[in-house]
Amino acid sequence: MRSIYKYKLEVTDEQTIEVPTLSETTDFKKQVLYIEVQDGLPCIWCLVDTDRMNQKINIRTVGTGQAHEGTFKEDYLGSYMLHNGRLVFHVFLKEQEEAHGTDKYYNY
Repeated sequence: MRSIYKYKLEVTDEQTIEVPTLSETTDFKKQVLYIEVQDGLPCIWCLVDTDRMNQKINIRTVGTGQAHEGTFKEDYLGSYMLHNGRLVFHVFLKEQEEAHGTDKYYNY
C-alpha cells in the first residue's frame, strides 16, 4: 500500500536509512517529498509502498561552509536549519543499495 513515511535524520556526516521502494521506480530521489525540522529534529518525508522490499539509503549531510568532497548537485535532496537558522545543513544521496529481503518496514 502506498503511504507517506517520515524518517528522523541524525545530525551527522553520514547515515543509512531503510526505505521501501516504489513499484514504478527504485530511484530514491523520486520518493523524497520534503526535508524539514519537526520538534527540533531533522526529518525526511518519503513516498513509499509498504508492500515492497526495503532499500538501504546512504545519506551525507554537509553544513554550510563545511569542507567536503564527493557531493554533486544531482544528488541533492534538500536542506534544513537548526538553532533558528544559525546552522544550515544540506542533505545529499550518497548511494543506495538494491532492495533486499521481503520484510516490510514500519515507520515510527
